[in-house]
Amino acid sequence: MSDRRGGTQAERPEPPAQPVGEHGMSGRQRDLEHLRFISAGAGSGKTYRLTQELERALCEGRVTPAAVIGTTFTVKAAAELQDRVRTRLIRSGRPLLSAHMAQSLIGTVHSVCARLLGRFAFELGLSPEINVAGAEDGARLFNQALDEVLSAERVREMNLRAQRLALVDDRAGTGWQDHVRRIAQEARSNDIDPADLPGMGRESAEGLLGYFPEATCGAEASDALLAAVENAIANIDLIWIDLSRYDYVSECVFS
Repeated sequence: MSDRRGGTQAERPEPPAQPVGEHGMSGRQRDLEHLRFISAGAGSGKTYRLTQELERALCEGRVTPAAVIGTTFTVKAAAELQDRVRTRLIRSGRPLLSAHMAQSLIGTVHSVCARLLGRFAFELGLSPEINVAGAEDGARLFNQALDEVLSAERVREMNLRAQRLALVDDRAGTGWQDHVRRIAQEARSNDIDPADLPGMGRESAEGLLGYFPEATCGAEASDALLAAVENAIANIDLIWIDLSRYDYVSECVFS
């Protein structure tokens, strides 16, 4: 898996050694022995290969239709996989096995997970009525979680910093909470430990500030600013116009 964090990566502790069996494989390796990884690009025939593998496993009795779980990225791909498998089973003279494919779980990740949760809702102590949270619901729930863990003083501090850093867009209705949510999503996607985030944030800030000149503070900076303002005022040409006596009509040109 590629790491998109960038910068210096913190070393993670090595996982504990797994006991090795008589065949020279650890318990973890034996658990993954039945998996087959197939790397394929776009248009290379992934659906065709999956159809072949699934048909072979069903026909050889290594798996039953009710034990099949297949996930795809799109609804169209899931329907295509389901249809191809059932068609091949019918052509091979197994119409009953094809009909039993309705018991399989083939669909998008969201649909498969929703069906699993609905099927085992009572065992999990959940309601069988499941609603998929949309993007707006996700943002609302995240902001609600922030309100529960942040104090009022901390929220005021974040609001002030967001104003100074122009992180608030009133027209788009976004604020610093949206930036925090994106950081949380990227951390989750890249499997970043929450304890590593503060150090990564400091490293990122230091890298950004390195492009700016060192700030000068104190009386010298104030004096230089006042001198620049006085110089600008002295070089401004002031033209006074009495608008109450200005004849706008005479200045207009009518075609």
